Parts: sequence; C-alpha cells; structure tokens
Amino acid sequence: MFEIERLSKNNKLIAGTRWEITETDGDYPSAAYKLQYIFKNSSGLIKEYQSSANNGHKLVISAEDTALLQGGYYTVLIKAISLTDSTLIYPVHQCIVYVNGDLLTSSDGRSFYLKMVEKLETVLLSLADKTMNSVSIDGVNYNYNDIDRIENLLQYYKYKAGIQDGRIAKNILITFKE
Repeated sequence: MFEIERLSKNNKLIAGTRWEITETDGDYPSAAYKLQYIFKNSSGLIKEYQSSANNGHKLVISAEDTALLQGGYYTVLIKAISLTDSTLIYPVHQCIVYVNGDLLTSSDGRSFYLKMVEKLETVLLSLADKTMNSVSIDGVNYNYNDIDRIENLLQYYKYKAGIQDGRIAKNILITFKE
C-alpha cells in the first residue's frame, strides 16, 4: 500500500491543508527517478504533482494548491520519470483516494458538521488543559460544568459528519446536486 492510500484511509487528505507524502524507493530509487502523481476526478478535474528529486520521493503540496482540489474521490496514477531521460516513464501504481473538501470553502452539507466537530474538540481541549475558564462557540459560552453537554454535542456532530471514533462511519451521508 502506498503512503497516499494510507493518508486517504485515515482522512488526512484535506483540501486547503499542506500535504507531505513520502513514498519508499521500491523499484525506482529517488536518486534516479521522481514520482509524478496525476489526480483525476469524475467531473474531469486533472491535477499533476511531482515529488522532489533526490529527496526520498517526498511530495509536498502547499495548502494553496490543495485548496484547488474539490472534495471527493480521485483516481491517482503514479508514474516514475527518469531524472536523466525524461522520455523514460514507468507506470508505478494506480489507486483511488478520498480528498476531504476544504472546510472553509466547501458547499458540502457535511462541512458544517465537520467545522462543529473541530470547534467542540478545541473547546474540550481548552477546558481540559485549563487554559481557559470558559469558551464561547458561536455566541454560546461553555465552562467546566458543561463538559458532559459538550461531549454529547460532539458525538452528535461526529455522527452527522459521518465520523465515528476517529474513523469514517459505515453510514455515508450523501448530498444530491443537480
């Protein structure tokens, strides 16, 4: 399994965030080849990225670049390109990955729930670390006495977002668009 697949399964490919992916050398050592990643989705979007040469096949994509990717499934083609002869191109792997939409710009109905999960987790962490006496979320104040209430809200929003115990739940919430 390639690193990009592991990141996808762990919900770590989020549009609008910086990605760092390092693949092992395998049959194509990084001293002689660079890897090219071609992302294709069902709406025809195609984006290409290349790993840096002589850096252990490390692919770094800035947050600005990943923000251009829409949330959803992508077919990713990985090719090895010779550093000495750019006409030598070898197919390495093909996989399907899931990119979570950018929480700041996504029109997906789940993005609201994902934002709320993030906010509530921040509140719980702030209260547990005792860095704040009370925390305000969207105009509602919470303090230490509200931790049970916050945990119940967190479970509700995790369910609505399709997240269960740090993994994607088996129930898939779908938004239909024309």
